[in-house]
Amino acid sequence: DAEQRRVKFINMNGLMEDPMKVYKDRQFMNVWTDHEKEIFKEKFVQHPKNFGLIASYLERKNVPDCVLYYYLTKKNENYKALVRRNYGKRRGRNQQQISRPSQDEKVEEKIEEEKAEKTEKKEEE
Repeated sequence: DAEQRRVKFINMNGLMEDPMKVYKDRQFMNVWTDHEKEIFKEKFVQHPKNFGLIASYLERKNVPDCVLYYYLTKKNENYKALVRRNYGKRRGRNQQQISRPSQDEKVEEKIEEEKAEKTEKKEEE
């Protein structure tokens, strides 16, 4: 009706009076030193995407800082390649990857355990 068309809602949520001032303040708020960048990269290779643990090695950074830094730099740094390259070094040349049991093997193992339990119960009776 005419009353609804006359009343207009103006959303003021998240309004910034001076967005450039906010942008400039944020730029200088948390600058990463070269030393911090090096520690981040080293710890990321050891603990991929465990930002809580990585942040614990950095005095002036918290978890959101580390997450933001990761997503801002992941294309240039190519963290996936770093992790892959260093994963082989940690495991060693002569060690093979430990194979996980397949779903079928797990089911067979469970059936065998149940059979063993049934025979134990029969022997007790």
